[in-house]
Amino acid sequence: MNNRLPFRRGALAAAMSLGLAVSAAVSAEAFQFETHLLPQMLVIEPMDRAALDSSVDLVIKGPDQYISRTRFRAGQPIEVGLRGLADGAYRYELQLMRTPGSAAIRDGVSTFESATLRGASGVFTIVDGAAADRGLTESPGATPGPKPGKSRDSGTELTDAGTDSTRDQVVLDDQIVIGSLCVGQDCVNGENFGFDTIRIKENNTRIKFDDTSSSASFPNVDWQLTANESTNGGANKFSIEDISNGRIPFTLEATAPSNSLFVDDGGRLGLGTSTPVVELHIVNGDSPTVRLDQNGSSGFTPQVWDLAGNETNFFVRDVTNGSRLPFKIRPSSPTDAVVLEPAGTRFNNLTTFSANVGIGTTTADHELQVSGDASGAPVKIEETSATSADREMLLIANTGGSTIQFDNTASTTNDWQLTSSPFGFLITEEDSGSTEFFLAATGNLTIAGTLTENSDVNSKTNIEPVDPTEVLERVAELPISTWAYKKDDQVKHLGPMAQDFYQQFGLGNSERKIATIDTSGVALAAIQGLKREIDRKDDEIRALRAAIDRLNETAADQAELVSRIEDLTARLTTVEQVQDAATIADSIEQVRVER
Repeated sequence: MNNRLPFRRGALAAAMSLGLAVSAAVSAEAFQFETHLLPQMLVIEPMDRAALDSSVDLVIKGPDQYISRTRFRAGQPIEVGLRGLADGAYRYELQLMRTPGSAAIRDGVSTFESATLRGASGVFTIVDGAAADRGLTESPGATPGPKPGKSRDSGTELTDAGTDSTRDQVVLDDQIVIGSLCVGQDCVNGENFGFDTIRIKENNTRIKFDDTSSSASFPNVDWQLTANESTNGGANKFSIEDISNGRIPFTLEATAPSNSLFVDDGGRLGLGTSTPVVELHIVNGDSPTVRLDQNGSSGFTPQVWDLAGNETNFFVRDVTNGSRLPFKIRPSSPTDAVVLEPAGTRFNNLTTFSANVGIGTTTADHELQVSGDASGAPVKIEETSATSADREMLLIANTGGSTIQFDNTASTTNDWQLTSSPFGFLITEEDSGSTEFFLAATGNLTIAGTLTENSDVNSKTNIEPVDPTEVLERVAELPISTWAYKKDDQVKHLGPMAQDFYQQFGLGNSERKIATIDTSGVALAAIQGLKREIDRKDDEIRALRAAIDRLNETAADQAELVSRIEDLTARLTTVEQVQDAATIADSIEQVRVER
């Protein structure tokens, strides 16, 4: 890097010796640059160590709203090709982006001073596709020749032919001109002044204010009014120049629109208007804009912001980072759409210790307060990316528990709180202090009332009947255990494993979880199956009882028959006995007779 500067100086000197460029050195302080204009290239050369070690942006502005910005790192040649640029006048400016040495410290103490750039701006003109040669000089115009005195080009003193006396006139008294005054090499006898009182007429018009004060306590800066640059291809412009300090604080280019800068009788400044109605009034046909350009010359990171407004919105544009629009205000936004309350403001017995932001209210008593009307919900959080993905949309952070409060301003009761605590998540009815919903960190959920799940037939589809008997059989096969959660191993539970339940019934969307509505449905179906089984058993029992009754009836009939048989048997026995006795008697009688 140390050898680059002499090499480039030699190359540029060779080019200038061929009449291709003219270099104008500018004296003085740190960050000094020198511009070289070649027919097809603009070269800006660092002339001191600070300039060489700095990163810069080269901005070029030209006809038809042409503008370009090129970044050059420290030590990188600052060269821009001009080929392809339309004919016309162009203005260039070098802007400091990064500087060597101490860095500036925002909101702190810094020894860095704002940098001054020398020789880092100017004008060039493209004619027939190439930069106009700034080394050309212009001869005097309509006058027969240069007036006696000092030559504009050579600085040598001209005298009358044959004499040594000058033609300068010195008036040692007040001089009054009744009429008009023409000053310059191109003034002619019989000049038509029109309404002009003083006319400066030549191809380099300047009015210089040369203050000769020599005492330190008196101001002595020299100033100059300059009309147009004197180099070929230079700018058509009017400037106020600080000659003593080598600065041009004010410039007005030719063809600037009427009323580009207008100060009215009330001190109001109009940009683009002759009738400003406020202290600064900017008028433009398309999105009037104010640009805030931090260029790095004070050691801070370069950043460019725009403030602009049009028929669609007032907006802040982050030019440096892709011209994003982080802030917008739409036309017809309501009064008090956004209000910042100062710290220390007291509302509703609360004292704010930082600036409060009110949206739709001027009495914000919280750091962010959004007030709406009957038109609907005033807050919406939306991610507009076309890429579908889970995103964190709202973050509430605190060193302890965090609470969201719901207040019904139309009633003094039924205000609610959502609370995240180290123990779990709570929904609390504020007035009674009762916790209606508690989700513990272990996953256990406790509610103070009844759990009601949706089972509306109108919300269901794919409705199919089940066989309760089959469900009962599957329940009978389902393993049931007592167990505890690993996160809460001191609390015992009873029930099936989700995997077993899913294998038996295929219900739910996961084999690792069981929905209570599914267990309820399985239990009801199993109860129905059990009812059917009980009904079947009851029918069997009734049939058996009937058979027994019939058997009992048959047994009674049989007992009666047995009794009758026994009676007949007894009778028969008696008869037989009687018959036997008679037979015996007859036998005895016969025997007796036979004897």
